[in-house]
Amino acid sequence: MSPTAFLSPPPPSAAGAPKVACTLPHGARSLVGAPARRWRPTVGARGRRAGGGPGGPRRAVDAPVAAAEQPAGGAGPPGVDLSTRKSQRSILGQDKRDVSPKKLNGLLVKAGRPPRDEAKWARAIEGSYILVNAKLLKTGELVAFARATSDQALNGTVWDVVVDPTLPDVPLMRKNVVKYLLNELRRTVPGCSVTLFSTPDDVDFFKGLEFVPDAEDVHGMALVDNPETGFTS
Repeated sequence: MSPTAFLSPPPPSAAGAPKVACTLPHGARSLVGAPARRWRPTVGARGRRAGGGPGGPRRAVDAPVAAAEQPAGGAGPPGVDLSTRKSQRSILGQDKRDVSPKKLNGLLVKAGRPPRDEAKWARAIEGSYILVNAKLLKTGELVAFARATSDQALNGTVWDVVVDPTLPDVPLMRKNVVKYLLNELRRTVPGCSVTLFSTPDDVDFFKGLEFVPDAEDVHGMALVDNPETGFTS
């Protein structure tokens, strides 16, 4: 079935990178924005600040964002035993070193999708403009992934939104990952249009994130070179 093209809404007019509200289980909420940047001194071979003195050069360090799962008020709904549920407390980040072709293929297979050639995966990772992943806080297991390509001026395209189907709230995890990705695109390429391809089953989900199907009567099309694999988004 033909994929559907979506166009994201225009970026917010407020100055700076907006924070994105991520809804969490049992009424809790979390804000996911751009990775926090904190300043640390550049340390020389003997542990001194490079350049000497408080005015020496510093470097920016990206800190990952934790997607909490703490219920509002510290307890779940009446009659719900949270201890019996698999936790999906996770850390969202965009460090490409946190993923590998083998890990991505494992996640694809778990989600019921065919694995891909690992050499091609390696090139796709390297060529991605933004790559967002979610790892379980407790085990470090990769449970969600999404990436975007961009010309870094006018357009961005979202690809490969994959979530571990064994999580207790798959739509929630998918929503948090996509919001993080969109926030980074808007922060680093302000004003660009963002498109993606979706199966019919996921159209309503992406509408909930304010994507518009066939915006201005523009239809997405794909050239399929291998009928056996078809078009994969």
